[in-house]
Parts: sequence; C-alpha cells; structure tokens
Amino acid sequence: MPETPARPGTVTFVAIVLIILGSISLLSALIGVPWTAYIALSPEPPAPPPNQPPDIAAIQRFLAKEVPGFYAVTLTFAGLDLLFGLGELLSGIGLLKLKPRARAAAFFVILGKLLLGIGANTYQGLVVLPVQNSFIAKHVLPAGQQAPFDISALMGGISLVAVGVVVLLQIAVAVILILVLLTSSAKAAFAGVAATPPLDEEQEKQEQIRSPYEGYEE
Repeated sequence: MPETPARPGTVTFVAIVLIILGSISLLSALIGVPWTAYIALSPEPPAPPPNQPPDIAAIQRFLAKEVPGFYAVTLTFAGLDLLFGLGELLSGIGLLKLKPRARAAAFFVILGKLLLGIGANTYQGLVVLPVQNSFIAKHVLPAGQQAPFDISALMGGISLVAVGVVVLLQIAVAVILILVLLTSSAKAAFAGVAATPPLDEEQEKQEQIRSPYEGYEE
C-alpha cells in the first residue's frame, strides 16, 4: 500500500495564508454588508446643528447621492468578496488535507480574488475616493475657516498612493502563492508522490557494499 506523502511546508504555508485571508474576507463581509444595508434602508436624520460634526453615516449617504449606483456596486463587491473568501477558506482546508482538487481550486480563488481586488480598488480610487475626500475636506475645519492649502487635493494624492500600494501588495501575494504551489514539492504532494528523502551515511555504506548480484537468481 503506497504511503501517503507528508505535507510539505510549501503547501502548509499557502494553506495558512489562504485560511487567514478567507477569514478576513468573511469577517469583513459579515460586518460591512449589514452595515451598508442598514444605512441604505434607514431614513436620513435631520441635519446637525451648526459647528457640530455630522453623524457617523453621513459620509455613506453623501456618497450614495453623489456616486451613481454606490450601494449596488458596493454590495456587489462585498458579496463577491464573501464568496471568494469562502473559497479561500475551503481551499486552505483542502490543501492541509492534500486534496488534489484543492490545489486547482486554490489557483482559481487566488486569481479571482486578485482580479476582484484590482477592480474594487480601481473603483474606490477613481470613483469613490475623490467624492469622499471632498466631503471630508468640508468638515475638517470649522465653518467659515479656510485651510492654507487644498485639503481635498492632498487627500486625493495620498489616497491614490495608498490604493496603488494595496494593489501592488495584492499582486505580490497572489504571485508568491501561485509560485509556491508550482514548486516540485507541492506538485509531488498532490500527485501522491513523496519526495525521496536523502540517504544517511549508514544507508550509503550499505548501498556501496551491496553485492551487484543481489536480487538475481542463481
């Protein structure tokens, strides 16, 4: 009976990363989706008194007014992130059990999550953040007071840099995970072939003194 190959460290690494990323996505969706839905369905409260900060959901309602389809797009991205997060979690568990289909599923969810992340961050950086920054700039200083520089432009530049860094990190993580799954040790583990362990000194000596006629019939 063939031995079950030991799980290599490369596979364990990818599995743990996928489980962590999937858990984060699930947690974010379970918190973000109900909150966004609650704001979308709640009536708008009366305007706050002068010189008082707006309520916590004011920026979400402002975005819904200024960004077409804001709630629909946001909830769509959140729903897809939830599905891919579940896929990452299940793929990670499958990798720990060396399920052959888990490796193929891992490739799919890694690439799918990467494309989703690039799309969501592009939408945030080009569509949502400019409107969001304009709202924040209006409420940074008290009414009637002006800043010595364009706060909205500054925040816009910082936001775009942050979005670019996040996208680059997502690409780097995806590339690393895919390359690790393509290593020979990972392929061998899922092919059911254990990597041949190196011979120790005693085994080498036995191999050297073994008769060349051993195994042949007389």
